This record gives sequence, structure tokens and C-alpha cells, in this order.
Amino acid sequence: MNYDSGNGLIVPTGEDPLEFSTSFTPITFPAPVSHPTWYSSRGADRIWRLVEDGAPGTWRIQGQINQPLGSGPRHIATRGNMLYTLHELASTLTQQLIPPAPNGTTPLIANFSILPPGLPEGAAMAAAEILVAEASLDFPAPYIYVSNRSTWRRDRHFQVEPELKLLKYVYTGLDQIRGMQLGGPQKEFLIASGVAGDAGVIMLRRTEGGADLELLTGNLDVPTRTSFVWLD
Repeated sequence: MNYDSGNGLIVPTGEDPLEFSTSFTPITFPAPVSHPTWYSSRGADRIWRLVEDGAPGTWRIQGQINQPLGSGPRHIATRGNMLYTLHELASTLTQQLIPPAPNGTTPLIANFSILPPGLPEGAAMAAAEILVAEASLDFPAPYIYVSNRSTWRRDRHFQVEPELKLLKYVYTGLDQIRGMQLGGPQKEFLIASGVAGDAGVIMLRRTEGGADLELLTGNLDVPTRTSFVWLD
């Protein structure tokens, strides 16, 4: 997704999955200020629904899911028939049923502020990343983990079942966490870094069945990163 120009690409692979195809068509999102990130549009307060339109690499906008005005949806996650949206400008996490295509919305089932208590004066807050960890042998309940692009540097945890609720804030020491990723056989590890500062890359381990995180190690040789891909 191209943040400033308001368009993006879905690039297919060729017969060899290790090679990208050269056949793809840009998607332009029709909004005066779109700022697309992962098929949501922070500037237009909507989530775009895309469908494949013919050959691989050719997609079109099917419709949209409107979000609260001024919320700035940044990243989304789906689980079953539920849509979880992290809103950058409002610093909120919302839950709603995925509405029928193509257009429309559904009432919010949950709408949580992810701002931690006791913010220092002048702290800049902006929600960033959302991850869903399903239940497994060592983690009997599913959890949602969200990060915050801020100078206050905290991570948040939400329990998903039987209802979405805030569990805990975890101080990471990172400055403006944009990207983080779960990995390991049971998604027991979480790697994260900030886009600013000098705290480097850290590795956390999920504990208490997923309800908490503990710091395992850090690497200061890589001061900042914005995203990760975990290869199991």
C-alpha cells in the first residue's frame, strides 16, 4: 500500500512460488485523503473490500465498511465472522460482525481505548499493529495483541473469549512500535522493534497462557525496524 498516493498493489507469484509475476494492476482508492494501510483507509475512515477481477494480480474494489468518523482505521484482523479494527487516530480497538458484501457496516460489539493510564504530559499516542493468537496446546485461550506508535512505549493485550476485554499493559522500552510479529510452533514468541529510538529489536515470550509477556533478549545492533516476517 502506498500511503501518500492512495493506491496499492497485490503482486502474485508465478509458477515458481519464489518468483513474482510481472502481471498486476494498481488499485486506486477513491478518497481525497486515503492513506491506505492493509486495505483500510486511515484518512477516509473506511475499510475497503477487494475481490479478484479476472487474472491473478488484477483486483477491484467491491465495496467498503464504514468506520467511526475521525477514528483512522489502520490495521485489521478477522476471526470467524468477526472483524477487529485498530484505529490509529482514535487509539481504539473495535469489534464488529463482518457485514454482508459489498457495502455497509454493523454495530460495534466492543470499542476499547488502548491508551494506558497515567500518560505523561505531551505523550503522543497512535495505535499501530494488531495480532491474533489462536488457542493451542500451551495457550488454551485466543488473545489479541496490539501495539502503539508512541513515545510512551507500551503494548496491550486483549482476551477474545468469551468476550473481548482488556487484560494488561506491558512496558517494552521501544519507541513507536509499528511492526511486531508472532512466531514459534505455538506462536509463543513475539518480536518487535520501534521505528525511532535506540532500543533495538526485542524478543518477548508469551506467559500465563498468553495473558502476559516477558522479555527474553534484545539486539542493539539493529536500532530500528518497521516490520517482520517470521519463517517457521
